[in-house]
Amino acid sequence: MRIPLQWLKVEPASVRVVDVRGEVLLVRPGEAGHSLDAQAQLKHGDRLEIGNDASVLLEFADGTRQLLGSNTEVELLRINRFSDTGIGDTTIRVLRGKTENRVPTKGTRFEIRTPSANTAVRGTRFRVKVPEAEQSRSQVEVVAGTVNVTGDAGKLVLAAGFGTVVDKGAAPAPAVRLLPAPSLVAPANTMRRLPLELRWARVPGAKAYRVLVSHPGENSVPVMDVRLTHHRFSTSSLPDGEYRVRVRAIDAAGLDGEESEVGFLLDARPLPPVAVMPPAGGTVRTTAVNFEWSTPPQVSGYHFQLSSDRQFKALAADEKNLGKTRLELLSLQPGTWYWRVASTFGDEQGPWGAVQAFVLKPEPEAPEVGFVADKDKLQLYWQPGRPGQHYRLQIAEDEGFQTILVDEVLSLA
Repeated sequence: MRIPLQWLKVEPASVRVVDVRGEVLLVRPGEAGHSLDAQAQLKHGDRLEIGNDASVLLEFADGTRQLLGSNTEVELLRINRFSDTGIGDTTIRVLRGKTENRVPTKGTRFEIRTPSANTAVRGTRFRVKVPEAEQSRSQVEVVAGTVNVTGDAGKLVLAAGFGTVVDKGAAPAPAVRLLPAPSLVAPANTMRRLPLELRWARVPGAKAYRVLVSHPGENSVPVMDVRLTHHRFSTSSLPDGEYRVRVRAIDAAGLDGEESEVGFLLDARPLPPVAVMPPAGGTVRTTAVNFEWSTPPQVSGYHFQLSSDRQFKALAADEKNLGKTRLELLSLQPGTWYWRVASTFGDEQGPWGAVQAFVLKPEPEAPEVGFVADKDKLQLYWQPGRPGQHYRLQIAEDEGFQTILVDEVLSLA
């Protein structure tokens, strides 16, 4: 037996705020606007103004979820449900900004109105955008199911994987296939260094890319929503934690394409120090070597290692819980040495800093100098040096070498 929906009892419903990030203003009829709180309940007539770098995740009584991005303004025109059916009857006006919508319940009426178009669905996933600079234009992208798009001068049934643009006073533009998901270069499961970098292959036809960063799970709004013109994402502003990153290509009409997604753990803190001395690749002429490094933020100590191999399998020094940014090591043997430092904060050690190499060479012994002199000439001589060795000769008028008469570098013994 089928019963028409119009025969069922309709009652007002509420909308739950699942998560909110940044500054979001809630304006209710007849009331002054105030900041939106997480877990708040919204109702018919409420208006939300999402600020810059902010977002909100809403859940409706029928399980529909709507993600509102930054710089978005929406009004809840109709928030109803059909009693005891789990079916909703919802109409939302999007004045500007972008929304992502997932309507899981078949039979649910979920309609989005913009200045130039109406979209009506029953059980689907789709996105609607009203560019802030072109509020007389709407962009609709269907991820799953179908969407009925109505403009001022015509209609269009939009299938999954397609999108359209609707200008005010016009019919929806012919459906175009959304750009394919970018091919991501998979990051490591655990990212230990900043800046965090993510790359993907160029998508033919893409004019830009959108990167959305959020925590795992369905109850988290994006912590970053970035539009880029190049196929690389880099940031140092994320705190340590688990993340998932979604990447879409954007075509010339401004339509977001299909998305790729990766997850990883960021564990890059405390930040490693920057090596100061000995200089990288330099030569040290004394067996008492001084090491020095910078002071990163939020650090309580340091872990220093020195090795004769780049893999640090044979450690010559392994100093933990150092409280200073310098260390002196005595009596090192000549050769090539590698060293690194990690920061600690409490019981947690951060990633190792960049491996630094230097060459330790012994100081040349001072030659024993002899001389032969007569009234017209002075001849100096000393023992031969090793291949490639040079000598510096200085002759002065005084014992303190304040007035130097000769200062030459000689390659011959």
